[in-house]
Amino acid sequence: MTLPVDKVDIIISEWMGYFLFYESMLDTVIYARDKWLVPGGIVMPDKATLSLCAIEDGEYKVRIGSYAARVRGAGVDQGRKGGPGRRQCFGW
Repeated sequence: MTLPVDKVDIIISEWMGYFLFYESMLDTVIYARDKWLVPGGIVMPDKATLSLCAIEDGEYKVRIGSYAARVRGAGVDQGRKGGPGRRQCFGW
């Protein structure tokens, strides 16, 4: 991509996907910032808030548990995916 100018004063981008990072646009904005933004220039938006809330969904737990049993039965090694908290959350 080429711009009609060497550097810009401001970059405005909608880089936030759902859960802030899902669409992986942040790296593109950082690349543009490093390549085209003048020293002291601004990127907007320049901050975000991520809020989490823990819940338990019994139906989801049953579906995931059933899926995990089928995957284990198919000889797929899940290794440590999910870490030690997985057993506490899902019982497997």
